[in-house]
Amino acid sequence: MKSSNGHLSDPRLTGPVLAVAVPCPLPDSLDYLPPEGVDPATLAPGVRLRVPFGRRRLVGVLVAVLDRPRHDPARLRRAEAVLDGEPLVGPRLQALAHWAAAYYHHPPGEVFAALLPVRLRQGAAAELHPSRRWRLTRAGAAVTAEQCARAPR
Repeated sequence: MKSSNGHLSDPRLTGPVLAVAVPCPLPDSLDYLPPEGVDPATLAPGVRLRVPFGRRRLVGVLVAVLDRPRHDPARLRRAEAVLDGEPLVGPRLQALAHWAAAYYHHPPGEVFAALLPVRLRQGAAAELHPSRRWRLTRAGAAVTAEQCARAPR
């Protein structure tokens, strides 16, 4: 059961919990319940989630799926949406982010946010755009430097 503020009112409701690195100056990730209708077993670390944080909505990165909450289960809030079908932050980059956060004593959520371009930090869809490539044709390869000296305007 959910109360009006988005917290679970029944502390017995526990189970898989999402540890999300949220871009805020906290020393650890935050625990959230999975979004409605999402099986936590289908989520892999590295996907982005839209989560409530106070009165704001932030985009965080999933760092782990835990068996049980690390904090009071009655205070857990539900993540609002999964933004990616597959992880944007791969395992090696996640390991680097965790190392950097520990080494530099920096909040992990801010380190993970720094890994992403601004539009992805804001929750925009991750799209691959085809890159434009140029190739020299046979006709172009046959042109000599002298022929290019007086090219027509």
